[in-house]
Amino acid sequence: MSRYQLNVPQWSDEIVLVVGWDPGLNSYFAQIYRGNPLKDNAECLLWLGTEDIITTVDDLLHTINQSLAEGNPPAALPHDIREQLERDRTEVPS
Repeated sequence: MSRYQLNVPQWSDEIVLVVGWDPGLNSYFAQIYRGNPLKDNAECLLWLGTEDIITTVDDLLHTINQSLAEGNPPAALPHDIREQLERDRTEVPS
């Protein structure tokens, strides 16, 4: 399973986006946290990709942005993370 943590420039500094590929679920996933998810005090605000299967990076971004509260700026992924997520899906056996 891959996992990448980033701050979305358009969001508050305290909000962290985690994205990755889960070969067991055969799905991309996204988690949005308030606080650092590597610390005990982080609050998971949203977790996507465990019930609905997400099989493309474009669908992942669409699902993230559709799930945000109205008025929040949309998420975008840096080009290198988009490419790595695609490699993770095709190179990691499911």
